[in-house]
Amino acid sequence: MKRPLEVLAVGFVLGELFRLAGFRGFFLVVLCCPLLFFLWKRRAGQRRVILTMLTGALLGALCLHVAVLPGREEQKLERLAGAFAEYRGRIDAIEARGGGVRVRSGGLYLSIAEEGGVPLAVGQTIVASGTLQEIKAPTNPGEFDYRSYCRARGVTHRMQVRTYRAEGRADPLGEGLRELRIRAAERLQQNCPAEVSAYLGALLLGDKQGLSEDFYARYRRNGLAHLLAISGLHTGFLGLALYRLLRRMGAGLWASALSAAFFLGFYALLTGADTGVLRSGLMLGLGFLALCLGRSYDLRSAASLALFLLLLRSPLQLFQCGFQLSFLAVFAIGGPGQALVRRYAAKRKLLAALLQSLTVFLVTLPVIAYWFFSLPPYGILLNLALIPMTGFMLFLGLLTLAAASLVPPLAALPALFLECGLALQNALCALAECLPFHRLLIGRPRLWQLLLYSLFLCLCFGLLLDKVPRRGKVSEKQFRRALTLGAAFAAALSLLPLRSRVPRIWLLDIGQGDAIVIEQGSRCITIDGGSTSRPDCGKRILEPFLESRALGTVDAAFLTHADLDHTNGLSYLASKGSGILVKRVILNPAAETDAHYAKLMAALRENPETELCFMGAGDVYGNFHCLWPSREALPEEVNEQSLILLFHANGKRCLFTGDAGTESEEKLLSELNAPGHETERAALSEIYLLKVGHHGSRSASSEDFLELLSPECALISCGRGNSYGHPHAEAMERLHRHAGQVHSTANEGALSVELHTAGRNKALKEGERK
Repeated sequence: MKRPLEVLAVGFVLGELFRLAGFRGFFLVVLCCPLLFFLWKRRAGQRRVILTMLTGALLGALCLHVAVLPGREEQKLERLAGAFAEYRGRIDAIEARGGGVRVRSGGLYLSIAEEGGVPLAVGQTIVASGTLQEIKAPTNPGEFDYRSYCRARGVTHRMQVRTYRAEGRADPLGEGLRELRIRAAERLQQNCPAEVSAYLGALLLGDKQGLSEDFYARYRRNGLAHLLAISGLHTGFLGLALYRLLRRMGAGLWASALSAAFFLGFYALLTGADTGVLRSGLMLGLGFLALCLGRSYDLRSAASLALFLLLLRSPLQLFQCGFQLSFLAVFAIGGPGQALVRRYAAKRKLLAALLQSLTVFLVTLPVIAYWFFSLPPYGILLNLALIPMTGFMLFLGLLTLAAASLVPPLAALPALFLECGLALQNALCALAECLPFHRLLIGRPRLWQLLLYSLFLCLCFGLLLDKVPRRGKVSEKQFRRALTLGAAFAAALSLLPLRSRVPRIWLLDIGQGDAIVIEQGSRCITIDGGSTSRPDCGKRILEPFLESRALGTVDAAFLTHADLDHTNGLSYLASKGSGILVKRVILNPAAETDAHYAKLMAALRENPETELCFMGAGDVYGNFHCLWPSREALPEEVNEQSLILLFHANGKRCLFTGDAGTESEEKLLSELNAPGHETERAALSEIYLLKVGHHGSRSASSEDFLELLSPECALISCGRGNSYGHPHAEAMERLHRHAGQVHSTANEGALSVELHTAGRNKALKEGERK
């Protein structure tokens, strides 16, 4: 067996995946048993491979099983969740968060708005009181899974602290490292321009707090976000540079290797022991050990051992984006990348670098697509140009930090070069974004799509690396080339976005607010988009949702009225900072003159690509028919100005009412009862779907209105535990009397329904919970 560590690591990963799949994983193991038995009977070498892989799989399944079981601390926190409680525990880490701090203590994050003069130190005991909450899973498609992210770090709950005190002594090592990190950041801020100090804080110290949203988004769009984090690449640069420097200064082999290894361990502790840093440190340490012992070093075996040890420490890391990208990149370089270079570019360095970059991109592409929903095609060339430059920037950053700490005036020179380097990187990113197809939005692929892509990519690599006899037939060579191109084409096709063939209506769980998305194919229409409980809903919920569905353009966005819980998210989408193009925003007639809409209108007019339109009763846009309000008699109250829209598709009618209350409902009913409106009244008599008005308030959804509509299903958008008491018991009683089904985002998360042509849709809920 050539690489037992690699086989063990593969088995460990498979064991975790089988445990995650539950019964389905057990079923797959049973199906694989005949194949394992067949291989067992053939050769002794294959038996060792099977035994090693099964051992790894058993370890992986057991480790993940133990990790997901609630421990004593988690059970204790769970009993106190949702209540005002007092907590006592050791301070493990302290991080700055805006104007306050976040303290990690065991499995709990404690958020402190401001320190209030009470000093906190790592190692002390904190006694805090506040409301304890479990960190919840995301309830919208595409939303960042903060719960999974925290659990991979051993954190399950959080507390918003009201009062606290600190007791005991600090841990000298932990607090010393924190103080060193804070002082280094302060030196950079004092002696460098703001953008340079923020860049160096992320590059050297792992602190991204100073990076502006636009700066980070630019790098992320171009596939360069890893250059703004402490990654294995940066750690490798530092470790190797220190080792070579010591060797050139005359230090012995063991002394240089041990010094570099000690530095890597210290640096990992200083920067928070991120996955990439630990992986690179372990692999470099193994490399130094092999060098000192006079043994050969195998990149894949070293990466396998690092993977095995890190997953033993924290099995849930396997399901995190950073972990997946870090190890896939290494295995791509040490596996197909190295083989392709030996085969096609053994003596051509530029072609070799391009092949390695392309291989890493293709191997990590499924992970990038799954977590970021889009692909940067020019990221291959940008990485090829900027990764070597990052080593130089890293050296300049260390020189700047040293100068700022010892002789501050000398820091200006390297800081100037860093500023020029950043300007060059920004210019290259801007140039890439001016090119066509600079960002391919493909949405979040399904699991079977990722498997298909992986199979076709493996086939493509296999064909490229398979030796073809020089004197082979021309037809055979042409067939191999055609098969290789076909496999590459099939791999690309497997990741194409899956579009909804019928209209699909989404009611997103946006907290206390409204956000409705109607999609069919590549077309998308929204109705409202805002929240008072989630002010960042546009960036954190709406934009990720649309991108995860491969919807980069909103053809029309209806805003029913001016309240923030209906508009602030859509205002972000329509801004230039968003990755979504909003072609048209449609408002009610009051927006043309009412002062309540002045701020909203000013924000929408900032983007010249967005067209503003106004709609009143009787107007039609596509499949939308506006029923309220009338242009001739506009209500004074903002909620009553809400657009009431009738949408029809595939023989089904849906009614969206914004925050319209009983006043608007009564006036609308009065108009419909007047002679000449029989058609409109008949259209409302058999409603399939009703978006309940005003979040289920008692002042909406009147008895007469619901009696006329008799909806098959009613959807309510409101926040969990909101202070308004939505939905009210009175409104719920009326809805249960007149509606076939009643669903709420507060209870079920995001809701969706497909409007099929024949028959009635079944249950509407689709919480998309993970």
